[in-house]
Amino acid sequence: MFFEELVPRQDSYRVVRILPEHFDCLCSSIKSDLLEICYGRDLVYLDPEFLTYRHACQEIGDMLNNMSDTNKMGCLGELIMHLVVPGVFGSTIDPLSRLLSMSDRNIKHGFDLNYYEDKTHAIWYGEVKSGNNQERRVLIDRARNGLNKYFLGINKAGSASTKKKWEVALNEINALYGGHDKKRKELVSFLKKSRLDISNGVSRNALIMVVNFGECDNDFEFVDDIKKELAKIKSECTFDKCLIISVRRELFVDILDFITNEGKSIS
Repeated sequence: MFFEELVPRQDSYRVVRILPEHFDCLCSSIKSDLLEICYGRDLVYLDPEFLTYRHACQEIGDMLNNMSDTNKMGCLGELIMHLVVPGVFGSTIDPLSRLLSMSDRNIKHGFDLNYYEDKTHAIWYGEVKSGNNQERRVLIDRARNGLNKYFLGINKAGSASTKKKWEVALNEINALYGGHDKKRKELVSFLKKSRLDISNGVSRNALIMVVNFGECDNDFEFVDDIKKELAKIKSECTFDKCLIISVRRELFVDILDFITNEGKSIS
């Protein structure tokens, strides 16, 4: 496992930490999961000669090298969440989104990460906020406010509308499960129902996810701060699950270098 949990396992939230000594295991997870995270299993199966691990590393590396540091943190934060979420929330969830944009070499549009939970037939919408030594409260608030904006924008018109994000979510499902027609149709049906529920103010299943690329000197204060913020979120009765990750700053550079080098060296 390339991370450790800082508090006992809870249904509503997870607090995990990735340390330098986890780097080798993290790289192994990237090697095994990156291709599907970037493109989806079905697309890789349809064209395995083109959609290779090296190709995925090159695409991410080229994209990151043309970004500002802030956007690099955001992209790597999303990658880390794609790797961590299945491990901490269980194997009963299916990904409904991919890391790379479906239209251009840029940060993908739409929700950051979406998942389908088999046992409850619920769709979870994830918002990832990343930063370097930013206050956790600020990052959590940004993620919470971002999702709230998306949900409230369902019935709005004009620039306040978030209908485009739902269109992207639908397109991603069709792309990710194109080879499984029955499941694809089921997931599209669940997405439509979820959208109607959210429009009616219910079933707003949100994964508020924060990646802090910075030092965390006092684990107890770290966890205590998060519990206070989660208590506020729970009192609002709007969102559910929350995942907070602390990542050492040097790992940000190490992960970027690793992906770049993998794109160059794999034959």
